[in-house]
Amino acid sequence: MRIINSLLAILAFFTTVQLKSQATLEFEEAEYDFGIIPYNIPATAHIKVTNTGDEPLVINKVTTSCGCAVAAWDDTPVQPGKQTSVAVTYDAKTMGHFYKTVSIYCNAEPYIFDYDLIGEVSKENADYERLYPIDMGDIRADNNELIFDNVHTGETYETSFYVVNLGEEPYTPVLMLLPECLSYKAEPETIGRKEISKVTVTLDASKLTDMGLTQRNIYLARFMGDKICDDTQFDFSAFVIPNVTAENENAPAIALSETQWRPPYEEGKKKYTHKFKIRNEGRSPLEIESLQVFNYAVTVNLKNRTIAPGKETTLKVTVYPKHLTKNHDPKILLITNDPKNPKTQIKVIRK
Repeated sequence: MRIINSLLAILAFFTTVQLKSQATLEFEEAEYDFGIIPYNIPATAHIKVTNTGDEPLVINKVTTSCGCAVAAWDDTPVQPGKQTSVAVTYDAKTMGHFYKTVSIYCNAEPYIFDYDLIGEVSKENADYERLYPIDMGDIRADNNELIFDNVHTGETYETSFYVVNLGEEPYTPVLMLLPECLSYKAEPETIGRKEISKVTVTLDASKLTDMGLTQRNIYLARFMGDKICDDTQFDFSAFVIPNVTAENENAPAIALSETQWRPPYEEGKKKYTHKFKIRNEGRSPLEIESLQVFNYAVTVNLKNRTIAPGKETTLKVTVYPKHLTKNHDPKILLITNDPKNPKTQIKVIRK
Protein backbone atom coordinates (compact mmCIF):
# COMPACT_ATOMS: atom_id res chain seq x y z
CA MET A 1 0.00 0.00 0.00
CA ARG A 2 2.88 2.38 0.81
CA ILE A 3 4.40 1.75 -2.65
CA ILE A 4 1.06 2.46 -4.35
CA ASN A 5 0.64 5.70 -2.40
CA SER A 6 4.16 6.78 -3.36
CA LEU A 7 3.47 6.08 -7.02
CA LEU A 8 0.23 8.05 -6.84
CA ALA A 9 2.08 10.97 -5.23
CA ILE A 10 4.72 10.95 -7.98
CA LEU A 11 2.02 10.78 -10.66
CA ALA A 12 0.16 13.69 -9.06
CA PHE A 13 3.39 15.71 -8.93
CA PHE A 14 4.17 15.27 -12.62
CA THR A 15 0.54 15.92 -13.56
CA THR A 16 0.66 19.21 -11.64
CA VAL A 17 3.94 20.21 -13.31
CA GLN A 18 2.50 19.41 -16.72
CA LEU A 19 -0.63 21.45 -16.04
CA LYS A 20 1.40 24.44 -14.88
CA SER A 21 3.87 24.35 -17.78
CA GLN A 22 1.77 26.04 -20.43
CA ALA A 23 1.15 29.44 -21.96
CA THR A 24 -1.85 31.42 -20.75
CA LEU A 25 -3.41 34.34 -22.61
CA GLU A 26 -5.05 37.22 -20.74
CA PHE A 27 -6.49 40.46 -22.15
CA GLU A 28 -5.77 43.78 -20.45
CA GLU A 29 -9.38 44.90 -21.07
CA ALA A 30 -12.57 42.87 -21.56
CA GLU A 31 -13.33 44.69 -24.83
CA TYR A 32 -12.15 47.66 -26.89
CA ASP A 33 -14.43 50.68 -27.22
CA PHE A 34 -13.51 52.96 -30.14
CA GLY A 35 -15.97 55.57 -28.92
CA ILE A 36 -17.34 57.75 -31.72
CA ILE A 37 -15.06 57.79 -34.77
CA PRO A 38 -15.28 59.90 -37.95
CA TYR A 39 -16.93 58.44 -41.04
CA ASN A 40 -14.56 56.86 -43.59
CA ILE A 41 -11.44 57.47 -41.45
CA PRO A 42 -9.84 54.16 -40.37
CA ALA A 43 -9.30 53.70 -36.63
CA THR A 44 -6.98 51.17 -34.98
CA ALA A 45 -7.47 49.24 -31.75
CA HIS A 46 -4.37 47.96 -29.95
CA ILE A 47 -5.43 44.86 -28.05
CA LYS A 48 -3.01 44.24 -25.16
CA VAL A 49 -2.29 40.54 -24.55
CA THR A 50 -0.24 39.17 -21.62
CA ASN A 51 1.24 35.70 -21.25
CA THR A 52 0.56 34.78 -17.62
CA GLY A 53 1.67 31.17 -18.08
CA ASP A 54 4.97 29.32 -17.75
CA GLU A 55 5.72 28.67 -21.44
CA PRO A 56 6.13 31.03 -24.43
CA LEU A 57 2.86 32.19 -26.01
CA VAL A 58 2.67 31.98 -29.82
CA ILE A 59 -0.10 33.75 -31.76
CA ASN A 60 -0.59 31.73 -34.95
CA LYS A 61 -3.47 33.56 -36.61
CA VAL A 62 -5.91 36.43 -36.06
CA THR A 63 -9.25 36.69 -37.88
CA THR A 64 -12.05 39.27 -37.81
CA SER A 65 -15.80 38.86 -38.22
CA CYS A 66 -15.91 40.93 -41.42
CA GLY A 67 -13.68 42.35 -44.14
CA CYS A 68 -14.14 45.84 -42.68
CA ALA A 69 -11.51 45.10 -40.03
CA VAL A 70 -7.91 44.01 -40.69
CA ALA A 71 -5.57 42.57 -38.04
CA ALA A 72 -1.78 42.73 -37.70
CA TRP A 73 0.33 41.01 -35.06
CA ASP A 74 3.83 39.84 -34.17
CA ASP A 75 4.30 36.07 -34.35
CA THR A 76 7.42 36.23 -32.16
CA PRO A 77 6.87 34.05 -29.04
CA VAL A 78 5.79 36.07 -26.00
CA GLN A 79 7.80 34.99 -22.99
CA PRO A 80 6.09 34.29 -19.62
CA GLY A 81 5.09 37.51 -17.89
CA LYS A 82 5.56 39.60 -21.06
CA GLN A 83 3.05 41.47 -23.18
CA THR A 84 2.33 41.96 -26.86
CA SER A 85 -0.44 43.68 -28.81
CA VAL A 86 -2.68 42.86 -31.75
CA ALA A 87 -3.54 45.85 -33.95
CA VAL A 88 -6.98 45.78 -35.59
CA THR A 89 -7.94 48.56 -38.01
CA TYR A 90 -11.63 49.26 -38.68
CA ASP A 91 -12.36 51.03 -42.00
CA ALA A 92 -15.30 53.13 -40.64
CA LYS A 93 -17.12 53.02 -44.00
CA THR A 94 -20.54 52.32 -42.46
CA MET A 95 -22.40 54.91 -40.40
CA GLY A 96 -23.86 54.03 -36.99
CA HIS A 97 -23.04 51.66 -34.14
CA PHE A 98 -20.88 48.59 -34.81
CA TYR A 99 -19.98 45.39 -32.99
CA LYS A 100 -17.16 43.24 -34.34
CA THR A 101 -15.35 40.17 -33.07
CA VAL A 102 -11.63 39.38 -33.28
CA SER A 103 -10.54 35.73 -32.93
CA ILE A 104 -6.97 35.06 -31.77
CA TYR A 105 -5.58 31.59 -32.47
CA CYS A 106 -2.67 30.56 -30.24
CA ASN A 107 -1.02 27.72 -28.31
CA ALA A 108 -2.83 28.53 -25.03
CA GLU A 109 -6.01 26.70 -24.08
CA PRO A 110 -8.75 26.93 -25.33
CA TYR A 111 -6.58 27.89 -28.37
CA ILE A 112 -9.13 30.37 -29.77
CA PHE A 113 -9.85 33.61 -27.86
CA ASP A 114 -12.61 35.98 -28.98
CA TYR A 115 -12.39 39.71 -28.30
CA ASP A 116 -15.08 42.33 -28.96
CA LEU A 117 -14.70 45.70 -30.69
CA ILE A 118 -17.50 48.24 -30.25
CA GLY A 119 -18.03 51.83 -31.31
CA GLU A 120 -19.97 54.25 -33.46
CA VAL A 121 -19.24 55.94 -36.79
CA SER A 122 -20.51 59.52 -37.10
CA LYS A 123 -19.79 62.59 -39.21
CA GLU A 124 -20.72 65.09 -36.50
CA ASN A 125 -20.06 63.64 -33.05
CA ALA A 126 -16.66 61.96 -33.36
CA ASP A 127 -14.51 61.74 -30.21
CA TYR A 128 -11.67 63.83 -31.64
CA GLU A 129 -9.75 64.24 -28.39
CA ARG A 130 -9.44 60.48 -27.99
CA LEU A 131 -8.73 59.65 -31.63
CA TYR A 132 -6.33 62.58 -32.15
CA PRO A 133 -4.49 62.85 -28.81
CA ILE A 134 -1.72 65.16 -30.05
CA ASP A 135 -3.07 68.55 -28.98
CA MET A 136 -1.88 71.55 -31.00
CA GLY A 137 -4.76 73.91 -30.32
CA ASP A 138 -7.29 74.00 -33.16
CA ILE A 139 -5.29 71.28 -34.90
CA ARG A 140 -4.98 67.76 -33.49
CA ALA A 141 -3.02 64.75 -34.81
CA ASP A 142 -3.33 61.01 -34.22
CA ASN A 143 0.45 60.56 -34.06
CA ASN A 144 3.62 62.63 -33.96
CA GLU A 145 6.23 59.96 -34.69
CA LEU A 146 7.51 59.24 -38.20
CA ILE A 147 9.42 56.00 -37.70
CA PHE A 148 11.08 54.08 -40.52
CA ASP A 149 12.49 50.78 -39.26
CA ASN A 150 14.79 48.38 -41.13
CA VAL A 151 15.55 50.71 -44.01
CA HIS A 152 17.76 49.72 -46.95
CA THR A 153 19.62 52.42 -48.87
CA GLY A 154 18.33 53.03 -52.38
CA GLU A 155 14.69 52.20 -51.55
CA THR A 156 11.69 54.38 -50.71
CA TYR A 157 9.30 54.04 -47.78
CA GLU A 158 6.04 55.64 -46.68
CA THR A 159 4.29 56.34 -43.41
CA SER A 160 1.32 58.56 -42.64
CA PHE A 161 -0.61 60.39 -39.94
CA TYR A 162 -3.99 62.13 -39.77
CA VAL A 163 -4.82 65.66 -38.66
CA VAL A 164 -8.22 67.14 -37.82
CA ASN A 165 -9.15 70.81 -38.00
CA LEU A 166 -11.29 71.89 -35.02
CA GLY A 167 -10.98 75.58 -35.81
CA GLU A 168 -13.29 77.82 -37.83
CA GLU A 169 -10.74 78.75 -40.52
CA PRO A 170 -9.66 76.46 -43.40
CA TYR A 171 -6.39 74.66 -42.70
CA THR A 172 -3.58 73.35 -44.93
CA PRO A 173 -1.03 70.97 -43.33
CA VAL A 174 2.56 72.15 -43.84
CA LEU A 175 5.63 70.34 -42.47
CA MET A 176 8.56 72.60 -41.52
CA LEU A 177 12.32 71.92 -41.27
CA LEU A 178 11.96 68.84 -43.46
CA PRO A 179 15.29 67.09 -44.19
CA GLU A 180 16.28 66.42 -47.80
CA CYS A 181 15.40 62.71 -47.55
CA LEU A 182 11.72 63.40 -46.76
CA SER A 183 8.79 64.66 -48.80
CA TYR A 184 5.08 64.75 -48.01
CA LYS A 185 1.59 65.06 -49.48
CA ALA A 186 -1.65 66.02 -47.70
CA GLU A 187 -4.98 64.67 -48.98
CA PRO A 188 -7.09 66.74 -49.10
CA GLU A 189 -4.71 69.68 -49.16
CA THR A 190 -7.10 72.03 -47.35
CA ILE A 191 -9.72 71.06 -44.75
CA GLY A 192 -12.56 72.90 -43.03
CA ARG A 193 -13.91 72.52 -39.51
CA LYS A 194 -14.09 68.88 -38.29
CA GLU A 195 -12.57 67.68 -41.54
CA ILE A 196 -9.59 65.35 -41.66
CA SER A 197 -6.50 65.21 -43.85
CA LYS A 198 -4.16 62.28 -44.34
CA VAL A 199 -0.50 63.37 -44.49
CA THR A 200 1.70 60.80 -46.24
CA VAL A 201 5.45 61.16 -45.65
CA THR A 202 7.88 59.52 -48.08
CA LEU A 203 11.47 58.62 -47.22
CA ASP A 204 14.04 58.47 -50.03
CA ALA A 205 16.63 56.20 -48.43
CA SER A 206 19.14 56.81 -51.22
CA LYS A 207 19.82 60.11 -49.44
CA LEU A 208 20.78 58.30 -46.22
CA THR A 209 24.39 57.26 -46.56
CA ASP A 210 25.20 56.18 -42.99
CA MET A 211 24.24 52.88 -41.43
CA GLY A 212 22.35 53.03 -38.15
CA LEU A 213 20.06 55.75 -36.87
CA THR A 214 19.19 59.09 -38.42
CA GLN A 215 16.91 61.30 -36.35
CA ARG A 216 15.53 64.82 -36.79
CA ASN A 217 12.84 67.02 -35.32
CA ILE A 218 10.34 68.41 -37.80
CA TYR A 219 7.31 70.60 -37.13
CA LEU A 220 3.70 70.92 -38.30
CA ALA A 221 2.54 74.48 -38.95
CA ARG A 222 -0.86 75.24 -37.37
CA PHE A 223 -1.35 78.39 -39.48
CA MET A 224 0.55 80.39 -42.06
CA GLY A 225 3.66 81.93 -40.50
CA ASP A 226 3.61 79.61 -37.46
CA LYS A 227 6.85 79.23 -35.50
CA ILE A 228 8.39 75.98 -34.29
CA CYS A 229 7.58 74.90 -30.72
CA ASP A 230 7.39 71.75 -28.58
CA ASP A 231 3.64 71.35 -29.15
CA THR A 232 4.03 70.99 -32.93
CA GLN A 233 7.17 68.83 -32.92
CA PHE A 234 7.20 65.52 -34.82
CA ASP A 235 10.00 62.99 -34.29
CA PHE A 236 11.47 61.54 -37.47
CA SER A 237 13.77 58.53 -37.25
CA ALA A 238 15.14 56.10 -39.81
CA PHE A 239 17.23 53.06 -39.01
CA VAL A 240 19.38 51.87 -41.91
CA ILE A 241 20.44 48.22 -41.79
CA PRO A 242 22.69 46.17 -44.10
CA ASN A 243 21.23 43.43 -46.27
CA VAL A 244 21.43 40.17 -44.33
CA THR A 245 21.55 37.08 -46.52
CA ALA A 246 21.63 34.38 -43.85
CA GLU A 247 20.90 33.97 -40.16
CA ASN A 248 23.69 33.24 -37.72
CA GLU A 249 22.65 30.66 -35.14
CA ASN A 250 25.52 31.76 -32.89
CA ALA A 251 24.50 35.43 -32.90
CA PRO A 252 23.76 37.41 -29.74
CA ALA A 253 20.11 38.06 -28.81
CA ILE A 254 18.96 40.99 -26.69
CA ALA A 255 16.12 40.68 -24.15
CA LEU A 256 14.79 43.51 -21.95
CA SER A 257 13.06 43.15 -18.59
CA GLU A 258 10.62 45.86 -19.76
CA THR A 259 10.16 48.01 -22.86
CA GLN A 260 8.32 50.86 -21.15
CA TRP A 261 8.03 52.54 -17.75
CA ARG A 262 5.62 55.02 -16.24
CA PRO A 263 6.99 56.81 -13.13
CA PRO A 264 4.49 57.29 -10.26
CA TYR A 265 4.61 61.10 -10.63
CA GLU A 266 4.09 62.09 -7.02
CA GLU A 267 3.50 65.79 -6.45
CA GLY A 268 6.63 67.70 -5.54
CA LYS A 269 9.09 64.95 -6.45
CA LYS A 270 11.88 66.20 -8.70
CA LYS A 271 13.16 62.96 -10.21
CA TYR A 272 12.46 59.23 -10.54
CA THR A 273 14.86 56.36 -11.11
CA HIS A 274 14.22 52.91 -12.54
CA LYS A 275 16.50 49.99 -13.40
CA PHE A 276 16.03 47.88 -16.54
CA LYS A 277 17.71 44.51 -16.99
CA ILE A 278 19.34 43.78 -20.34
CA ARG A 279 20.03 40.10 -20.95
CA ASN A 280 21.93 38.29 -23.71
CA GLU A 281 19.97 35.17 -24.69
CA GLY A 282 22.22 34.42 -27.67
CA ARG A 283 25.41 32.40 -28.11
CA SER A 284 28.02 35.14 -28.56
CA PRO A 285 28.77 38.43 -26.75
CA LEU A 286 26.16 41.17 -27.08
CA GLU A 287 27.63 44.58 -27.80
CA ILE A 288 25.62 47.71 -27.01
CA GLU A 289 27.23 49.86 -29.64
CA SER A 290 25.23 53.02 -29.00
CA LEU A 291 22.84 54.28 -26.33
CA GLN A 292 20.84 57.30 -27.48
CA VAL A 293 18.41 59.56 -25.63
CA PHE A 294 16.69 62.37 -27.49
CA ASN A 295 15.03 64.13 -24.58
CA TYR A 296 16.69 66.30 -21.95
CA ALA A 297 14.16 65.11 -19.34
CA VAL A 298 15.90 61.70 -19.25
CA THR A 299 19.41 60.58 -18.30
CA VAL A 300 20.79 57.03 -18.50
CA ASN A 301 23.64 55.04 -17.01
CA LEU A 302 24.69 51.67 -18.43
CA LYS A 303 26.75 49.35 -16.26
CA ASN A 304 28.32 47.22 -19.04
CA ARG A 305 28.32 47.59 -22.80
CA THR A 306 29.45 44.00 -23.46
CA ILE A 307 27.24 41.16 -22.18
CA ALA A 308 28.36 37.54 -22.29
CA PRO A 309 25.91 34.81 -23.37
CA GLY A 310 23.44 34.04 -20.59
CA LYS A 311 24.45 37.13 -18.59
CA GLU A 312 22.77 40.48 -17.98
CA THR A 313 23.55 44.08 -17.13
CA THR A 314 21.66 47.02 -15.67
CA LEU A 315 20.46 50.21 -17.38
CA LYS A 316 19.62 52.95 -14.87
CA VAL A 317 17.12 55.53 -16.16
CA THR A 318 16.40 58.83 -14.40
CA VAL A 319 13.47 61.09 -15.34
CA TYR A 320 13.08 64.77 -14.40
CA PRO A 321 9.32 65.49 -14.68
CA LYS A 322 9.55 69.27 -14.98
CA HIS A 323 11.34 68.90 -18.33
CA LEU A 324 8.74 66.58 -19.90
CA THR A 325 6.87 68.07 -22.86
CA LYS A 326 3.13 67.72 -23.39
CA ASN A 327 3.06 65.67 -26.58
CA HIS A 328 6.15 63.47 -26.39
CA ASP A 329 6.97 60.27 -24.54
CA PRO A 330 10.77 60.17 -24.08
CA LYS A 331 12.50 57.25 -25.76
CA ILE A 332 15.79 55.47 -25.18
CA LEU A 333 17.36 53.73 -28.15
CA LEU A 334 19.84 50.87 -27.91
CA ILE A 335 21.88 49.99 -30.99
CA THR A 336 23.34 46.47 -30.73
CA ASN A 337 24.99 43.73 -32.75
CA ASP A 338 21.90 41.50 -32.47
CA PRO A 339 21.14 40.87 -36.17
CA LYS A 340 17.42 40.33 -35.51
CA ASN A 341 17.03 43.36 -33.24
CA PRO A 342 19.73 45.90 -34.11
CA LYS A 343 17.53 48.67 -32.70
CA THR A 344 15.72 48.21 -29.37
CA GLN A 345 13.57 50.94 -27.84
CA ILE A 346 12.48 51.77 -24.30
CA LYS A 347 9.63 54.25 -23.79
CA VAL A 348 9.12 56.44 -20.74
CA ILE A 349 5.42 57.28 -20.46
CA ARG A 350 4.78 60.89 -19.55
CA LYS A 351 2.27 61.97 -16.91
